[in-house]
Amino acid sequence: MQNRTLLLLLILSLRLNAQWTNFTPNFGDTIGVKAIDIVNENTVWSAGHRVFVKFNGYGSPDTDSAFVGVSKNGGLSWKTNQVPLGSLPLITSISALDENNCFIAAFFDSANSTILKTEDGGNSFTSAYSPDFGLGKAFVNYVHFFDANQGVVMADPKNGEFLIFTTVNGGNDWTKVHPDSIPNPIPGEFAYIGTSFENWVWFGTSEGRVYRSSNKGQSWQVFQSPLDYIYSINFSDALHGICSFGYVTPNLLPVQMIITADGGETWNELDYSVIGDSTAVFGFNYIPNSPYIILTTCKGSITDGYFATWVSPDRGITWQQISIGENIHWPTFISPTIGWGGEGQQFAHKTQMFKYTGSPLVGLFSGKTLVQDWSISPNPCVDHFNLEIKSDKTESYLLLINDVQGKLVYTQSFVQDGTTPVPVNFGKLSAGNYVVTLLSKEGKAAKWMVVAE
Repeated sequence: MQNRTLLLLLILSLRLNAQWTNFTPNFGDTIGVKAIDIVNENTVWSAGHRVFVKFNGYGSPDTDSAFVGVSKNGGLSWKTNQVPLGSLPLITSISALDENNCFIAAFFDSANSTILKTEDGGNSFTSAYSPDFGLGKAFVNYVHFFDANQGVVMADPKNGEFLIFTTVNGGNDWTKVHPDSIPNPIPGEFAYIGTSFENWVWFGTSEGRVYRSSNKGQSWQVFQSPLDYIYSINFSDALHGICSFGYVTPNLLPVQMIITADGGETWNELDYSVIGDSTAVFGFNYIPNSPYIILTTCKGSITDGYFATWVSPDRGITWQQISIGENIHWPTFISPTIGWGGEGQQFAHKTQMFKYTGSPLVGLFSGKTLVQDWSISPNPCVDHFNLEIKSDKTESYLLLINDVQGKLVYTQSFVQDGTTPVPVNFGKLSAGNYVVTLLSKEGKAAKWMVVAE
């Protein structure tokens, strides 16, 4: 009985990075992950290239190292290959169909854009576009396939028009979207990476404008945002999206972020000041068809951190820190239970991929309220309390302690049988109010905790 009780009270992790599991694909060089696409719970693709790191920011490609990796078993093993792009390759986007088929948009030799396709899991690549595209030095920003046949490619303007192409036969043939169906760019305007949801496609520009298509890229509208420049964009559905200006600045200054509820026609500034001053945003992602936003940040060195993961359950109104310690760029989710992130350029160790492991355990993004009767005592407390949960079954739980600004100060995972109190020894904290959040696969609930002098 004593051994059983000890097992049920086993602490699964006392680290503050309990939400992510790291994997190390054998890319063959230490690269910065630049693109991720998730097919399903088992299959994920990742691509990137080596870059300069300067002025506490990431610069241009510095070698011929561009790689793609695919895992078919949820990250346990990876197949990686170098992408044949020549010198100074820059991968901008990938779109995966399954464990074997994937498209890559890239720029190389400081002069040429290309779309490559692999049909054998990255072992070999073929060109997936015709020279008739006329891409040349027109920077290719985005490739996306809606299914095995229908896809879209977007590149910067050439001869005063954005270059956008569509295919209905898996990239064997492409049709150039007529300039009359694309609003004209402002002189000197160029685009950045796009995003898609179902039949919708968006991309942001260097003039802070958002282009939108509701029919898989066949025709477009454009809307002005409050930003001077749009670096990144993501949507949870056809209406709700988020954009940012900036990525990693020399002084790790906060980026500007805006949010829309009408598909990109109008935008409002997003307040995320809770994450702190001089904190850079590495990436953000809406969980599809939900109000949850995942935000990954950096304070201090871009290679050594402090790194953190934050969650907003209400489209950016409030924020809660859920993890510390992972250098995560481009967090990408396809559901509340399936999410990945990739590491930025590193020097001290091989490039890592990060799999989100919190939601299957705790239902963090379920939106459900935990109905179990639970309590913490004593409260007020000094450096510990006992957690009591009244339940008639054994369950896995995650406990988070956040300060009133949302910063994570302690986390503990455990299994509990509903009868034995769980000791929570959080150590020395400043006197004041804290939020204790208890989560299981059934949902989440929170209580105030007071730390006494």
